[in-house]
Amino acid sequence: MADPFSDLMIAIDLKDLAAAQAALDAGADIDGVFGKTRRLSPDTRYFYSGTTPLAHAVRVGGLELIDWVASKGADLEAPVHGSDPSILVAVARQSAAPRKITRLLELGADPNAISSDHKTALHYACSAGKLASVRALLGAGARVDVGLCDPNYGVDELPTYTPLYECCVSRQLECALALLDAGANPNTGRSDSWLMSPLGMAIKQEDRRLIEALLEHGARTDPNLLAPRLEAEMRTILALP
Repeated sequence: MADPFSDLMIAIDLKDLAAAQAALDAGADIDGVFGKTRRLSPDTRYFYSGTTPLAHAVRVGGLELIDWVASKGADLEAPVHGSDPSILVAVARQSAAPRKITRLLELGADPNAISSDHKTALHYACSAGKLASVRALLGAGARVDVGLCDPNYGVDELPTYTPLYECCVSRQLECALALLDAGANPNTGRSDSWLMSPLGMAIKQEDRRLIEALLEHGARTDPNLLAPRLEAEMRTILALP
């Protein structure tokens, strides 16, 4: 029995736009969701459960293939793999490839789509140290201070685990500077280990350059933001030759 959607996925995998168009003409859904992870033919890659034609085009193809699928009306904000809220977040989490991130933004993808773990594409790009992707996201209006806001922990007024915090976890100085220059708040989080501020994390990582950058951009050492033990460690790090 003919299955236009499977034919569409195979055609995208093989980058055969004529066959992909034929599958659409036969009734394939451009926003269909693939079921169980499997191969559809010996000539194709595995198709992952929860993937969409656009997600697979991003995975296997260049910008031309992405543009073609998007031009057919693919929903840029459709969930991917059952966990990522949009294709932009999925790409950022998987590779944060600057060319693909930039093209998806140009096509209209929301730079502020947020995942179930309170992360945006900007979080993942910062964690990976992809400065070009960070700049593209900032240029498209990505929020710099988005993160976890949990009233149960008394931080409903300010987020923690922000993109700047991710930079400090991964020791990505250039990305951190880009965020700070874009107005990121260095004084989010709290002094305890679960809700550590960006400065607290930079100290924990013993990254002098990050510590200095945060201080230069207004990071405070108030006891509610930085435990006394960490402030002492910071002074030791800064005193090193």
